[in-house]
Amino acid sequence: MKKLLCVIVLSLLSVTVSAADFEVDTHYTVVGTEASAEPEVVEYFSYVCIHCKTFEPLYLNLAPAFTNVNVGKIHVPWLGGEWGLLMQRAYATAAEMAVERPVSQQIFAAVFDDNGARRPVTVEDVRELFVAAGASGGDFDTVFGSPAVDARVAHYDAMTKALGIMGTPSFVVNRKYKVELASLSTEDEFHELIRHLLALE
Repeated sequence: MKKLLCVIVLSLLSVTVSAADFEVDTHYTVVGTEASAEPEVVEYFSYVCIHCKTFEPLYLNLAPAFTNVNVGKIHVPWLGGEWGLLMQRAYATAAEMAVERPVSQQIFAAVFDDNGARRPVTVEDVRELFVAAGASGGDFDTVFGSPAVDARVAHYDAMTKALGIMGTPSFVVNRKYKVELASLSTEDEFHELIRHLLALE
């Protein structure tokens, strides 16, 4: 993972591998028993994870590269204790309000910049970051404790458990194949592997 991280940030390498070179249990792991009905790529992440912050550009490049694929995120529940659960609910709220990108920028910065001086530890702290991201404070108040967000959180928990996700960031294709990031060297390889996995049954 550290190797890929350096390559993405510094763009030091450009050599790619072909689909024929990809091997199960080396470049990807089978984590699900049945593929999703529609093609999808999901990042399992946490606002508490520094690598997830660093990998954010990699995630944001997926949707433009795979226009016919559902690209999304699931915030895991097990990192950061009670604070991590607050962050999970914050992401579920952002997703319900369709403000994931600006809110994620605000939260990642608050958690990791300036030694975490602005780290959100209360619901009011989270609300302030939503407002800073351009979201309505009133809408946040309505949505944060809503059944819709409860359902999203339950879905995040269920999917994380069902696929046995134990590390972040983890990218899963079609709810069945988890990318082994440590086996890759460039973003091009990452995209090529995703194309390969999307084509599998």
